[in-house]
Amino acid sequence: MLTFLIKNKNPFGASVGLWLTGQSLMDLAPYIDDAIDQKLILPGGLIGADAPGNHDWGNILIDLAMLERHPQIATFADSGGVFIMALALVWGGFLPYKQYLNQS
Repeated sequence: MLTFLIKNKNPFGASVGLWLTGQSLMDLAPYIDDAIDQKLILPGGLIGADAPGNHDWGNILIDLAMLERHPQIATFADSGGVFIMALALVWGGFLPYKQYLNQS
């Protein structure tokens, strides 16, 4: 995303990258929320409960001693993703409008 802004001087491309970052956070939230139950299918095709120690977010939150806070962390990731996507949409929508005004 910073490459689009700094190196390529392409703010619209950066807004698309920001959108994808927000979407990624929203996609991450269910896996964070599943850290204790481990019922979701993991990227390797296994269910977390069937493969002890393979649930990345379970391991991360255990190592950080934050496993009991998984619902709040998942909500934060989801809400943060929504906010970032909305910000990217406003930014990406404003850029063509600004360009249109400069051509008039």
